[in-house]
Amino acid sequence: MLLDSDQIDDGTLFLQLQQKANWKPARAVGENSVCWMVQCMEAWFLADRNGLHSVFGERLKVRSLPGGADVETITHPDVLLKNATRGSGGSPYHKGIHAGKLLARLDPESVRKGARNFQRLINVVSEKLD
Repeated sequence: MLLDSDQIDDGTLFLQLQQKANWKPARAVGENSVCWMVQCMEAWFLADRNGLHSVFGERLKVRSLPGGADVETITHPDVLLKNATRGSGGSPYHKGIHAGKLLARLDPESVRKGARNFQRLINVVSEKLD
């Protein structure tokens, strides 16, 4: 299961998921079966600036993108890409319109370097395939 955490990973995300109202995991769903996009999938896009550029081209305002080597610590409102993609023709970032294109273009190595939970996803999937 791959989920947006909508918050920074403080080590209690799985416990918080278990405590949510009406969430009853199947027996097979344990902590090693849940992976997180911290804080949301847009953080992965920030880790791969080339992928962003391939979708938004010259209208991407690189200086408006939140910075930092660890994209998982950028606050949720700041990661949503609206300011960096607004104006200059075309629509600003919209999850329903742009997320699929950006996910398809993600460079796994770039995301792996900037998002430790992405590396955990790779590890979990690799273990399941072995």
